Amino acid sequence: MFSRSKLVIGGLRKVLCFKQVNRHSSQRKSSLKRIETHPIFSCPYIGTLPNIQDDTSKGIQQDDDCKKFYMTIVNEDLKSAYKKYGSSVCAEKKSIGEKVTGKSVLVVGAGLSGLSAAFELEKVGYNTQILELQHRVGGRTQTLRNGFSDGLHAEGGAMRIPPNHYLTNGYIEKFGILLRQFCNYNENTWLLIDGHDKIRTKEWKEENRMYSSKYFPGWDSNLAANTRSSVNGILDLYERTMQPVMDELFSLITEKGSQDGWNEWVEKWSKLSVEEFLRTNDNCDTSSSYRPWPEAAIRGLQVATYSPAFGTSLVEHLRDELGKWWTDNLQTPIDGMDTIAKNFIKPQFGTKEQTIDLSKKNNIWFESPNCTDRTYTADAVILTVPLTILRQIEGDIPEDQRSVLRNIHYRASTKVVLQCKSRFWEKEVGQGGFSKTSLPIGQLHYPSHNDPPPPNERGLLVVYAWEQDALIFGSQPHAEAIDSAVREITKIHPEMKNEFEVGMVQAWFSDNAAQGAHSCLQPYQNNDGMKTLMKPEHPIYLAGEAISYSNGWIQGAIESGLNAAYHLYSYDQK
Repeated sequence: MFSRSKLVIGGLRKVLCFKQVNRHSSQRKSSLKRIETHPIFSCPYIGTLPNIQDDTSKGIQQDDDCKKFYMTIVNEDLKSAYKKYGSSVCAEKKSIGEKVTGKSVLVVGAGLSGLSAAFELEKVGYNTQILELQHRVGGRTQTLRNGFSDGLHAEGGAMRIPPNHYLTNGYIEKFGILLRQFCNYNENTWLLIDGHDKIRTKEWKEENRMYSSKYFPGWDSNLAANTRSSVNGILDLYERTMQPVMDELFSLITEKGSQDGWNEWVEKWSKLSVEEFLRTNDNCDTSSSYRPWPEAAIRGLQVATYSPAFGTSLVEHLRDELGKWWTDNLQTPIDGMDTIAKNFIKPQFGTKEQTIDLSKKNNIWFESPNCTDRTYTADAVILTVPLTILRQIEGDIPEDQRSVLRNIHYRASTKVVLQCKSRFWEKEVGQGGFSKTSLPIGQLHYPSHNDPPPPNERGLLVVYAWEQDALIFGSQPHAEAIDSAVREITKIHPEMKNEFEVGMVQAWFSDNAAQGAHSCLQPYQNNDGMKTLMKPEHPIYLAGEAISYSNGWIQGAIESGLNAAYHLYSYDQK
């Protein structure tokens, strides 16, 4: 935990003003210094992925070739990483560690991006102060406990950790946080579509051709006769359509190396949304036998897999599959996701300071909404708030970055957590997994535990809705949303009506501190928008899950926080 940093939490209703100040006068002055970085991403260590086509079962990520660099920071510190890898900021390494003593940094946002950045900067001598809107840490990792029976909790936000998210797992190991298995797939769960009788997930998977034709007639109408007979349903059609696109990445990496291979692949395929890719035959050299898809097939895929965000870029969509982020080996902290954030820092609540001076050579100051009653000053600032919030901050953010901020889309997500008298569902479903539906609840998540609970123990069911479904529940008063969720669940589990006790709603789009669940890049934004946001402009550094190769995941939040911290440290070595 931090020894010197201070977390100012709840002190600001919302930070809406910040300015740069001339070091030697009270006159406000912009002095942004753009830092030259590696193309697209600012990782100073670029390696290669060995034998990528020999074993893709573990998945690949665009930040894989930065793993050694980032893990040096996690396991050692920024200074050690700088000694090993240097930086594009300056050509010569000198006076390492001497120039940062006493320098001050404001970190805006106490999510995992801000916490990890401040944590690592503290280790090498910076004085950090974190400004946080809410009376808690963790950002969009929020464990819900209040109001439920003792020992019960559910995740309002992030809830699973893939095995190859090395930064998340690195800090979990560092902090000694205990994990348990998160069961993401359970073949005994239900699929309920458009008024048909519910069927098991196993049935949908094993007899996919029959059920595809029954529920979504015409799904194969665009296939040539000689191809149609060999495609075993919508799931098989999806795999045949997407696999050549992913194989193209493997070939490019083998031929051109990791960074160039990824860059060329992203440049090509991020110009299309998932829906545009499926509906057209653009880039017809790939998957030409299986595209375009008819409307019935697209709807079948969206409903049966509960994938409502087909407007996202194809690259964004395929990152999850390429990384195997939905593997059977997912884990989650036994005591809740918020234990990760709590291990980074010991909060100081209710600070009374009106003005906080962190350095006598300040060039950044922050004020509260009316720009009069609170002032925070420092040598640099790392802004880690969601981009939806960052848009509303007045200050010297470069115009090209502001232009990108105006267009980044954030997904709507709502969870309705329902406490039941008993875990009645385990008799027919078991533990873990999701039931998928065409109902407004979207999908229903069942808790997973390594050990069977005692008979009649209370349990939590979670409605996990996205996009339009999420907005429906998120716009309702919480009591009404809970009643609606219970009513819809009874169509899958009739026992729910008599088993329900109490509920809670977490709607991220209407959450004042988030205003969305996570960023979701649209076509072309991988090529243009992210390049712009990833370029640091001293003394202002941007971070957060949106500015990473793993947006929507804790891995991306930490990656971005460490990247900002490293560039600030590198700049101060000049």
